[in-house]
Amino acid sequence: MRVADNIISATIHTLDMVSRENQTILGFGLLALVLLYLVATLTTLPTWVSIAVVIVVGVIVPQVINNTRGE
Repeated sequence: MRVADNIISATIHTLDMVSRENQTILGFGLLALVLLYLVATLTTLPTWVSIAVVIVVGVIVPQVINNTRGE
């Protein structure tokens, strides 16, 4: 049990060291991947829509959020 507590503590400490910008980028990147999967499997939309979803959600939105926080 002590080893598991140490692993959890080290993981939480590592997550605290990640900057807010990187957390935003990682979160939206994961969201973009989930949306890509959903759009690709559950809809019959063209491929360019899937690409647009990934670019907008995974790249543009996090950049806009990070830039507005920095000002």
